[in-house]
Amino acid sequence: MGSLPPPAGAAAPLNAATRTRLADRLRASPTPADGVCTLRGADARRILKAEFGVARSLSAVYHLLHALGLEPLRPPRPRHPRASAETHPGERVEVWFEDDTRFGQKGTLTTVCREGHRPTALKPGAFGNLRVLAVVYPATGAVEKRISPVLNTGVVQSFLDQLAGTIPAGIVPAGTHVVRVWDGPDTTRSAGPSARRRT
Repeated sequence: MGSLPPPAGAAAPLNAATRTRLADRLRASPTPADGVCTLRGADARRILKAEFGVARSLSAVYHLLHALGLEPLRPPRPRHPRASAETHPGERVEVWFEDDTRFGQKGTLTTVCREGHRPTALKPGAFGNLRVLAVVYPATGAVEKRISPVLNTGVVQSFLDQLAGTIPAGIVPAGTHVVRVWDGPDTTRSAGPSARRRT
């Protein structure tokens, strides 16, 4: 019994010689006819069809490139010229980390009862809690904090103003940009709070 033909619609595999020639072609520098300085997946697909007479989908070409030991080049994101340190002499960036927590609880009073009975548990109807906001700069251990009975956009904005106005110049020198990283409470997702720039 002979070998079965490939299923309908399936592309015949490339032989070893064709795979070697294709790999050499793609590893070499692009030719002037390619019109590009770096070959992409779409270019490899075009070369495969035009020079080797083999048509493949783009996803199949990527699978083939992987089998040939070729991987997509992921260059780093370009940096804007104004983002270089030489463009901003004397300026630096500090990353401060901020979080909040709540102190207070609304518990139940312990009740002793006879076995087999379950009386209604008493619960205090009035309770209070405090929200504590704090921001820290790990490099120096500098901390700024605020205590408030509520946590909302107004409190957060007030805390940002406090942070911008009370940090000593010796901790954050002139020309320093402070980046505040918070753990994402809902109150910071509104369009209200905005940080002031310290110069």
